[in-house]
Amino acid sequence: MYLSEINAIKRKYEMGTVIVLEQLGEDPRPVGPGSKGEVLYVDDIGTVHVRFENGRRMGLVPGEDLFHIENGDPDGDVFRVYPEDGFVEQVYYNPDIGDGGKYVVNFFTFRQIQKAADHAKGDPKKFFRYLETVCRQLRFERCGKQDPIDKAAKTYCSETDHLGASGETMRALLAEAEEYYQSGKADRQEKGGTDAESYYKRTGV
Repeated sequence: MYLSEINAIKRKYEMGTVIVLEQLGEDPRPVGPGSKGEVLYVDDIGTVHVRFENGRRMGLVPGEDLFHIENGDPDGDVFRVYPEDGFVEQVYYNPDIGDGGKYVVNFFTFRQIQKAADHAKGDPKKFFRYLETVCRQLRFERCGKQDPIDKAAKTYCSETDHLGASGETMRALLAEAEEYYQSGKADRQEKGGTDAESYYKRTGV
């Protein structure tokens, strides 16, 4: 895992963040799906250490273990696709972060989309939960007292390509990822590093 990825995980899963477990990788004493836990810290290899409600402490590995931050709003998500750069921007509003809520912006690559599809096997919930686990994330203060999600779309996604974390959006994103790799755009990007690393170096995410 790259240092930039580890730092992004540390920013995303700050101490005290409440996560909801979806699915564990191999574990002899698994915690049940739907269990909630509080993030204690993220170590220097990117493992998210969590204390669950039943008292058990466990290290979760993003991309292998499936979990998400509590109280997201999957039905209000907006997506903007950047086909030349091989990544997607997802925006939603979370009313329970900080004082008055924040807009959350997730960045994930077409390669991560393909991995999510392999993991989800056609299930949109698993698909988007996987992306939520592995993406880069930024958070922004709300612009006004009653801003709906379309305010976030106008502010951060001037041309929204897809609305809602639905099966239709999942299939559209996967088709765009496949077109990106078939077109040879990925090969041009990766001459200077992987598409993901090139993007993150340019943007500083």
